Amino acid sequence: MSEASMKNTGKKVLIVEDEEVQLDLMKALFEGRGYEVAGVPSGEEAVSYLEQNRVDHVITDIRMPGMGGMALIEWVKANRRSLLSRLVVTTGDTFSPSVMEFLKAESLKVLAKPYDVMELLAAL
Repeated sequence: MSEASMKNTGKKVLIVEDEEVQLDLMKALFEGRGYEVAGVPSGEEAVSYLEQNRVDHVITDIRMPGMGGMALIEWVKANRRSLLSRLVVTTGDTFSPSVMEFLKAESLKVLAKPYDVMELLAAL
């Protein structure tokens, strides 16, 4: 294990992504750098996971069936506020002005798909 990946050992990332291929790629990326990774395909499953587990970072897609990323962010804001500064939003869609205002007001990191792998790593 490289010195860079060793410093992430023990840090836990929750990835919320409904596209299975994207989720698998992101899990492999972070596991390869020493993170402990949990991946779920929906906001509902993310909330259930967060109610039972501690995580250091959350990466969430904005648009997902059922409970989407915005509702998940609202839940984090109300229930795990300290995670907001360690939450990264990814999306392949353009946002409405109201969504952009919300993300900006919360100072959330946003990455538009397709993003560079190094951008994603740097966002954490």
